[in-house]
Amino acid sequence: MIHFTPITHEDLPKVKEIYDHYILNTTATFHSERITIPELEEIIFLNNPRYPSFLIREGGEVTGYYFLTRLKKQEYKRTAELSIHLKPGFTGRRISQLAIDHIEQTERGSI
Repeated sequence: MIHFTPITHEDLPKVKEIYDHYILNTTATFHSERITIPELEEIIFLNNPRYPSFLIREGGEVTGYYFLTRLKKQEYKRTAELSIHLKPGFTGRRISQLAIDHIEQTERGSI
């Protein structure tokens, strides 16, 4: 069963490991080199009620994460960008759809 838990500072190395995979092996991110934990903290906001971030777990294993982030233009202050990254081997299982359903259920109206 899939569970969602807020990302904590202690979770960032696991998040970074997944993100690094996408940096090195896909075009899903604009980064071209691995990033540091401090750089990751500039992208993923921890304990932010307006822009939450969640680990995705199946059983006890971290299978991915998702987060909302603000768009840079002031005109878009009531919108957010959703990013979902899954660990290799966990794609194609509708986990991303479950993440979208989760964010819609838990965060509706907070942006």
